[in-house]
Amino acid sequence: MGFSQKILNTVLLVACILTGTVVVAGSPSDHPGKNSPEINSPEVNSLAIKSDSPVTELNHVASPADEQHGLSDTFDINFSIENYQSAIEQQENEAGPYDPALSELSFGLGNVLLYNHRYADAISAYKRSMHLHRVNDGIYSPSQTPMLRGMIKSHIKLGQTKDASQNYRQLFWLHAKTYGEKDPRLIPLMDEIGQWHLKAYAQTGLQEDIYHLQASSHLYLSAIELTTEALGSSSLQLVGLLNNLALTSYYFALHQWNYPDARENNAPSHFGYRSFGLSEEALRRGNPYRNGLTSYRRTLDVFENNPDAPIEDKAATHAQLGDWYLLFGYQDLAMEAYHQAHSDLSGIEQKEVILETLFGTPKILPITQKQILKTPSIEGDEHRENPERDGTPLFIEPYVKVAIDVTPEGRVTEIDILKTHPENAPGLEARVKRSLRVSKFRPRFADGHAVLTNDYPIKMLTPN
Repeated sequence: MGFSQKILNTVLLVACILTGTVVVAGSPSDHPGKNSPEINSPEVNSLAIKSDSPVTELNHVASPADEQHGLSDTFDINFSIENYQSAIEQQENEAGPYDPALSELSFGLGNVLLYNHRYADAISAYKRSMHLHRVNDGIYSPSQTPMLRGMIKSHIKLGQTKDASQNYRQLFWLHAKTYGEKDPRLIPLMDEIGQWHLKAYAQTGLQEDIYHLQASSHLYLSAIELTTEALGSSSLQLVGLLNNLALTSYYFALHQWNYPDARENNAPSHFGYRSFGLSEEALRRGNPYRNGLTSYRRTLDVFENNPDAPIEDKAATHAQLGDWYLLFGYQDLAMEAYHQAHSDLSGIEQKEVILETLFGTPKILPITQKQILKTPSIEGDEHRENPERDGTPLFIEPYVKVAIDVTPEGRVTEIDILKTHPENAPGLEARVKRSLRVSKFRPRFADGHAVLTNDYPIKMLTPN
């Protein structure tokens, strides 16, 4: 077997690992894997040496948990990296430093490095691959998308939020140049990036992190306008966008509360996030409470104009409206909205199941897709890989497990510490208690009424 064929087989084997396909000795066609690659997964031919091989987006990379299933025992990842590097060197010597095949090889190397938690090295490989695509395909070529996504994943793993933000802006700019600034195909990307900015802000909430809210508001205002123009003002596609715009308004209110003496941030808006509707400045300087209220009321109007929409979604929106009132101290209005959510479900066969989902347990507000607070799980789930230290052991993110009492008004009274890691960490328990004391919860309901919940267990992660 020639050197190039050995490299090709290595590349194919790495691709199979990244896509979850198992390869047995012999022809790949003779031994198909148990699972075929998902549509958005890196496909085998995306890592091949051929210069004309297609490139697919890097949306899903195999989890380190795959190693527990024996993949690491059957393949030496370092050998793969060496073969990639040898193939890159050989191709460069034979075809020159800008040969298109080098971009494919560099992208494949980046995937393997990302899989192996070597994030800084992965970023370097992705940058070279992207540079080669720009040279060969043009600076606006969408073929750079997989590399940008790989860089975003790596920067997030390294905790490099501003670098990830820059890559997201570049990704958006690339799509806007490809499709046009007002093309509806931008909407899913706007939503994705907006959600990431909201999550990033929620994790820190520092004064300088207001740029996350600026970016999120630009994206959601634009996405709502594009959706309205393309699908109409009653499109159900507006629901998620309006909810996230309301969440942005809440974080603006929180930011104003936390930093009342801070001077207005007059930094220019991020390139590529220009809003087509209400300006971000108007959103930020306006009344965040009214802005969020407007978003929820508009969502309810959408449901009123879509009588065939799932009734549980309308009930969930009334529950979210109740949450909004509760966050801003309007207790009576909150209870009215919660009771309206109950009324929405009258006569529905799955009423009790839906009510249990909405009101069966207390829920920390605001409710987001991934809350920092969550119920305790089995021991050992706290293990996470330590970014950018090759071969270092796993670490456990600091956390506190507590049992709390939540009143019918959504306030926390009793707080009992169950477990802290690391033990005796200075200020950790006090920080958690302080946070819970000022938090609001959607209360638990029983028989249609908000009730006291005793000893409700939660686990609060405290990222460094």
